[in-house]
Amino acid sequence: MTTSSRSGSSRAGRRWASLLRDLRHGGLAGGVRQTRFADFGATDTVSTSYELLPLLLGPVLVDGDVFVDVGCGRGRVLNWVVEDGRAASVFGLELDKVIAASVARRFTDRLDVTIVAGDALGSLPDAGSVFYMWHPFERPLMARFVETFLRKYRCLGRLNEVRLVYHNCLHADLWESAAGARVTPIELPAGERHKAVLVTFLAE
Repeated sequence: MTTSSRSGSSRAGRRWASLLRDLRHGGLAGGVRQTRFADFGATDTVSTSYELLPLLLGPVLVDGDVFVDVGCGRGRVLNWVVEDGRAASVFGLELDKVIAASVARRFTDRLDVTIVAGDALGSLPDAGSVFYMWHPFERPLMARFVETFLRKYRCLGRLNEVRLVYHNCLHADLWESAAGARVTPIELPAGERHKAVLVTFLAE
């Protein structure tokens, strides 16, 4: 078997494994879906691979966390967090109400999972402690989100407790410039073209 054949076979195997894992949670959660809200500043829905999630979230989550996926799309990250079991509750925030309703139906039997259909800027849960996002916003909207996020959790007195994983972090500089923020690269496999950072905040 040639190197290219082995590579193709490996990719096919990973896709099949992801498909089976999706189906265990009630439906397909992969692929890319073009956003209907580009004028608002939202980006396309992209599913994170299961293989990367242990590297992105494994070292960050602790028992009892309240996990929030900002722009949860079809819910693959939520699948992984539910399987992981450390989060006490899980929130998926999704602007597209059609997609949000589909994901919510898959988790109707999970009292610890809440899907919120609407603008993430107005939907951040007070108790959120770990946040994940895969390039959910274009730059102007991300700037507004950073401002909203900082103001909310600073007012709640919890900013130093929250952790944010930003994958495909095209606007990481907006977080780097925030007062008290510490932005740390997350090591991902060689060849992974989408960088990720962990954002934490110093005690005030």
